[in-house]
Amino acid sequence: MKGELHFRLLELLAEFRACQAVQKGTWSIPDLLVIPYTQLVTMQQNGGCVLGAFDAGYLAGFVAGFLGRQGSGPLYLYSQRMGVLPAYQGQGVGERLKWAQRDWAIGQGLELVVWTFDPLEPANARLNIAKLGGVARHFKRDIYGQHDSPLHRDLPTDRLVINWHLAGERVLACLAGSAEAASDAGDLLARLGPPANTVYWDDRGLPRSSLFDLARREPRLLLEVPADWQAVRQADIKLAADWRAQTRAAFEGWLAGGYAVTGYACGVLAGRRRNFYVLEREA
Repeated sequence: MKGELHFRLLELLAEFRACQAVQKGTWSIPDLLVIPYTQLVTMQQNGGCVLGAFDAGYLAGFVAGFLGRQGSGPLYLYSQRMGVLPAYQGQGVGERLKWAQRDWAIGQGLELVVWTFDPLEPANARLNIAKLGGVARHFKRDIYGQHDSPLHRDLPTDRLVINWHLAGERVLACLAGSAEAASDAGDLLARLGPPANTVYWDDRGLPRSSLFDLARREPRLLLEVPADWQAVRQADIKLAADWRAQTRAAFEGWLAGGYAVTGYACGVLAGRRRNFYVLEREA
């Protein structure tokens, strides 16, 4: 990062065009999967929100969303895409883009932002749940179908649906830096006991999991997932497919049974990086 970043709505056509380069730079995705700048312009001019992070006028990242509604329910902002160039990743740019998006949405009288993410991508899970205070109550199976993205090739595109209640207690706790969702993994294990699955490592150092114990019905459950999903996917696509199938069964089963994903924690335990979801049974 060269200097202080500035966050604002995109204004110039050149800025919207730069979003295409950010998408390519973030994920190395094929042209077919890039949201064209013309669509982003239309989104901005018709009730949506396209925000950028600028470094001395240079677009380092952006987040884009449009208005949505389920049936006769209230309007919300659906956050379709967020990308940050590799040179700016790991510096909190994505988190700051989301808080800027929240400010915009509140200014429009909205109370909710919705988006989806791959539950096996640890950085996304930590941002969406632990840092932002999002909650997931729904799971979408293979929402986009299989496609030729380097990050998702040869696997179903399963997604958790995040509900970001902009004035909710979890979100306000994240703003104040006191969210329980960001608890340390060791602390969670001490308080909640063993996860609903047992993870072990093969002779290549790749994590494998027992079947999730779907009969568990404690008020709060832990689910362990790989700490480095892309390493698993690149090393053994069959093992990655097993993880996808098992986590699909777990999320579909427990979310349908009245649980919600309310926390995500990571930490080093016995020399290994460990990542856990927290599921909480709701009334």
